[in-house]
Amino acid sequence: MNTRFSNSCRWISGLALLLFALSIPLSAAAAGRSAKKPSTIYVIRGGGGYFPNLGTVINEKFEAQGLEVVDFRYHERGAAAKKIAAAYRAKELPGGIILIGYSLGGCGVIEVSRELQKQEIPVRLLFLIETINPLQTVPANVQECFNLYHFPAILGAPVKADSPQTKLTNFEAYTDAGLGLEYSHFAMPFVEEVHELIASRLVAAINSKPPKSTPPTTKPVPQKMEKEKPASGTEPEKKPLFSGLFSKAAPKENDQTAEKSSSDKPKSGR
Repeated sequence: MNTRFSNSCRWISGLALLLFALSIPLSAAAAGRSAKKPSTIYVIRGGGGYFPNLGTVINEKFEAQGLEVVDFRYHERGAAAKKIAAAYRAKELPGGIILIGYSLGGCGVIEVSRELQKQEIPVRLLFLIETINPLQTVPANVQECFNLYHFPAILGAPVKADSPQTKLTNFEAYTDAGLGLEYSHFAMPFVEEVHELIASRLVAAINSKPPKSTPPTTKPVPQKMEKEKPASGTEPEKKPLFSGLFSKAAPKENDQTAEKSSSDKPKSGR
């Protein structure tokens, strides 16, 4: 009994010393107000406030790193743009502006980014999840955009960027990550793999320098119509189990038939 009590005391004492050691730099930062402030992530939810667990997931995964999550409903996107712009000008966002939007909220964060573009404010990372308007383009003030969509979920789609300076990744969860067919558009917020992907991209954005880009401009930039490529930069291989389930392979051109048809044409007379 005494041995257990003694061991417990040692463990508690060690934990207390560890917590005290960790609290020293935090206390110094709070006193001097010179250290980096926590990075803030702004979230716009889907229609009706959907994606209820996104803020909780981010808080749980990044609380130790000092992340702060501020979320808005879609109808609050105008107020969100004003609040974010004010925080940026007050230099309260040392990690840059990070926006996450799901479904209709994906449309919302694109609109917020475009409003910030009018004020020449850059966006460090725009994270889209199953955004539902493929006609929207990513504004030129966005330094990096990661678009996660899932073809079997029907509503998500690849997006295009106004500027070639924007680092754009269109990530199709079925082809690029093997996410199952059972996940619908409305199930995506609850998929653990989606949470992990969000986590990894946020960590990478916060811990890395932003990509070099030209100053944001309000003038429209001609958009290049290029074929979308997966994140790896190579054509994805079809999984044997699901190959041909959604789309048929493109028919190969028959060179011999083409040559034959050209040779069968009647020759012109004299």
